[in-house]
Amino acid sequence: FAVWPLLMPSAVFAQSIMPPRLDLEKAVETALETNPQTKLAETGVRIAEIKVNQARLGKKPGLQFSQSVMRSNNPVFVFGSLLEQGRFGPANFAIDALNKPDGTMNFRTAVNAQMPLYDQRQTASRITMAQTEKSQSELQAESVRQQLRFNVLRSYFAVVLAKETRGVTTQSVRSAEANVKKTKDMVEVGMTTEADFLMAEVELASAKQSALEAESGIATANAALNILLGAKPEFERELTDDLTEKYFPVAEQDELIRTALVQRPDYERAQLALKNSREQSKSV
Repeated sequence: FAVWPLLMPSAVFAQSIMPPRLDLEKAVETALETNPQTKLAETGVRIAEIKVNQARLGKKPGLQFSQSVMRSNNPVFVFGSLLEQGRFGPANFAIDALNKPDGTMNFRTAVNAQMPLYDQRQTASRITMAQTEKSQSELQAESVRQQLRFNVLRSYFAVVLAKETRGVTTQSVRSAEANVKKTKDMVEVGMTTEADFLMAEVELASAKQSALEAESGIATANAALNILLGAKPEFERELTDDLTEKYFPVAEQDELIRTALVQRPDYERAQLALKNSREQSKSV
């Protein structure tokens, strides 16, 4: 019992220093869930759905209920209110009562019903245009998701490549340091010239410069990936997927163009924009 409190902090500390593991599939899933661009696109779809429902209300009957209350001693108002309420009597014909009436209160309740019969296809056009805008919003959301998948893929493997580059540059620095030491020893025993030693130092400086650039590349690529995942730029992860050689067969140019015209969301959105413009022209 006494040992457990001593071991617990060290176990927590060991877990805290281990960066979380992340594969490519999880990275894409996280980006789609947390990235503000996808949330913004999904909000656009929900707004478009609300507009469709609002346009459909034009086909349904409407009922409006209102109440109002007014008090005045204006002769015209008092005379009309008494008539409207069925309270006008012989005493109200007196000259004084007509010219200087007492103030009266008028409560009014109104219920208005509307039933659309024919509006020259205005409602139908509004529904069609709202549905088209919804389809455009859905295509825009899909376009955002596709672009986000591509950006995550590129940033993920940019981090992997940057770390591999760091490993190569680290080996280059070690090799260059060993060469400097070897060349210096050879100069001291007269087996080579001072120029060879200077050349070795230049190679070492170049290797260290490449190592610094590799470290900077890791920080930049890691920050770009974290931004896509909705995390802090400096957050560290262990990426589990490696770069592997893959072959992607490429179809003929005409086939690629036909596929793009069928599947690209931006092209479909352009077609829907033309459809909406024609529908708007009909409803004018």
